[in-house]
Amino acid sequence: MYRFNGHDGRLNKMLETTCLVMEVLTLTLARTSTPTLTLALTLTLTLTLTLTLTLTLTLTTCLVMEALAAVEQHAP
Repeated sequence: MYRFNGHDGRLNKMLETTCLVMEVLTLTLARTSTPTLTLALTLTLTLTLTLTLTLTLTLTTCLVMEALAAVEQHAP
């Protein structure tokens, strides 16, 4: 997937979408008063945060790999 991020920015788009979902869940969680719904939204928010961190690490890894490839090309 990291190869195509340079073409269409799909990892960036996934990260932005995940952040938007987290914001909506946070607002919904703040408005709810039902304990069951609050628990469900908390679990969903936790999973979304995990996905966001995974995507961030993947994107960071891609940037490091691209930097290493660029250094190798210019090495004597």
